[in-house]
Amino acid sequence: MKKIISIIITIISIGFLAGCNMSLTFDTDKPDTPIGEETNTTEPSTPDDGQTGDVVETPPEETEEAPPEPTASKEDLIRQALAEKHEKTIDQVEIRMDQETDDHVRGNVTFLPAGGIGNSGYFLAAKVSGEWEIVIDGQGTISCSLVRSYNFPEDMIADCLED
Repeated sequence: MKKIISIIITIISIGFLAGCNMSLTFDTDKPDTPIGEETNTTEPSTPDDGQTGDVVETPPEETEEAPPEPTASKEDLIRQALAEKHEKTIDQVEIRMDQETDDHVRGNVTFLPAGGIGNSGYFLAAKVSGEWEIVIDGQGTISCSLVRSYNFPEDMIADCLED
């Protein structure tokens, strides 16, 4: 009988010790890993590299593309060209575009502060090699030979004077 009791105590002890091992505290970030146990952080190998292991498919990394640079409007580009030509800041240049196509604009410009002589006038601008160029501006006459060389539509330059 002592032998049976000894065997039962041994079985209970083994079960108790096994139960203690099963009740280890687990890391909440890695629920399958007991706290204090190091984990292998490398990904399992794939079958095509000659090693065995589970294939873990990881989604492709999302690359964050920079938002495209905002493109300046036709009006802003012409204001900038007028500001550079007359050594003003863009904030000192106001324009009104009266006639326009994709590559030509006719309008009026006012340089701030407004009200002085020579602070306003007409302008004709043309897009040349992708850049806006001020062909002529001011308060005087418009030379037909000059503006025709930029292929302005005739209705934009109807008031030009022949040289």
